[in-house]
Amino acid sequence: MAAVDFLMIMVYNIACGRQPVYELEHWATRLGRRVLPGNGAGMNMLNDDRFGRVLDKLYVADRASLATEVAVETTRIEGLEHTRVHNDSTSVKVYGRIGGTTSSGLFLTRGLSKDHRPDLKQLVYSLTISSDGAVPIHYKAYPGNRTDDTTHIETWTTVRRIVGKADFLYVADCKVCTDEQLFHIVRHGGRVVTVMPDTWKESSEFKEKLRRNKKSRKVILRREVESHDGKIETFSCFSSIPLFQ
Repeated sequence: MAAVDFLMIMVYNIACGRQPVYELEHWATRLGRRVLPGNGAGMNMLNDDRFGRVLDKLYVADRASLATEVAVETTRIEGLEHTRVHNDSTSVKVYGRIGGTTSSGLFLTRGLSKDHRPDLKQLVYSLTISSDGAVPIHYKAYPGNRTDDTTHIETWTTVRRIVGKADFLYVADCKVCTDEQLFHIVRHGGRVVTVMPDTWKESSEFKEKLRRNKKSRKVILRREVESHDGKIETFSCFSSIPLFQ
């Protein structure tokens, strides 16, 4: 069996089994030959040592290019529409003594922990999905001290290569709302939907204009706020308010 066959067995297991590496041999054996890559040829080679060596090969491979190629092929084969993509990131904390830096420059370090554990080292994990089926099309891990407001130019540029165009709608939280990132995306033909931080002067100007001159509004969404009993939040659309002259 080729290394890719072992990797495919591990992908199958992640999707429907989730056994640890040392149990993969028994799990795969129970599946039967017909459902395994290559009709199960080389079943006698299934053991945790072999799986470990295959993971070593994956580690030294160009995984970023591999992930991009998989995303491009998935888009082509499934005919996914990438008119809108959604990006978000989170921190992943770790325990124990883990040192060193990978060949790609990734390392664990302390940062702004979303789990409120500033005592633990972490990674920052960014994921972008297509609105068509919520299919992951791009991901990347960053050192734990990388802030979210510095990742979007790189992410948007990579997604543009994957989808083959620039005019898709990029949806992200307020961390994308910096002059550098917004100008980069728009200057290269992109579009962005985000939440404008209340610290921006445009926010106070908008509220002041509403206070001085009542404008008609259209309610576009009303929903209950999670973890707030009975509280309702309302999203409205206002028109004819020239803010950016």
